[in-house]
This record gives sequence, structure tokens and C-alpha cells, in this order.
Amino acid sequence: HACFYVTAYHQAAGDVVQYITTPTGMFFQIREGQKMADAEMLANTMTLTASTGRQMPFLTHDWSHILDLSNGEAWGQHPTFTQVKRAWQEMQDGLQQVSQECRVWNETQRVKFTEMDPAAFECSTS
Repeated sequence: HACFYVTAYHQAAGDVVQYITTPTGMFFQIREGQKMADAEMLANTMTLTASTGRQMPFLTHDWSHILDLSNGEAWGQHPTFTQVKRAWQEMQDGLQQVSQECRVWNETQRVKFTEMDPAAFECSTS
């Protein structure tokens, strides 16, 4: 479920910048008796948003450099490494299939719905 929420749901729901640019917006805490965030919470939330709100790498891009932890050593031939790379490729193949299904479906629609196409998913690296 966590993967879905940081990719598909986030893609559909969009960003939160509009909710955190005013002290009466959406914050992690508002102290009892207050109707808005204090200056520290406002600054902390805006800093967090700014540091994680930039464009992230696409989930369907090549991530093999992260899977190869061998530095050219024998780990690249290790059975676990091979299994991980195979599982990653199977996931990528599945995402490509779903993406193709989304594109075909959208061709029949007057109003396109592209938010759940895996080709548009960014992968949070924060």
C-alpha cells in the first residue's frame, strides 16, 4: 500500500503547496487554543515541502544502477542479486503493460484520464 500512496495516489491528489502557504493551512500540529500554526511550524513545514516537492525520477526509468551494489565485484553474480534484478524487470514489464492499457483506454475517451498511467509516476527518493 505504501508504494501506491507515494506514487499513484500522490499523482492523482497533487501537491500540497497551496495548503501550506498560509498559517491557517494544513499542518502537522496546531496547539490547543490556537487557530493556526505558529511561526516555527510554518517554517518547518515549508522547508520540508520545498525539499521534497521537486520533480522526482520516474518509477519506470532505469534504476539498475541502484540494484547493482557490486562495484564490479562478485556480488553482481550472486543469486540474490539476480533474483532482485529479475523481480525488478518483472515489475517494470507489468508497469509497461498497465501503461499501454491506460493509453488504449484513453483513446476511446472524450476526456483523457492519465493520472493513473504508471508512465507518469514519480518515485520519491527523499
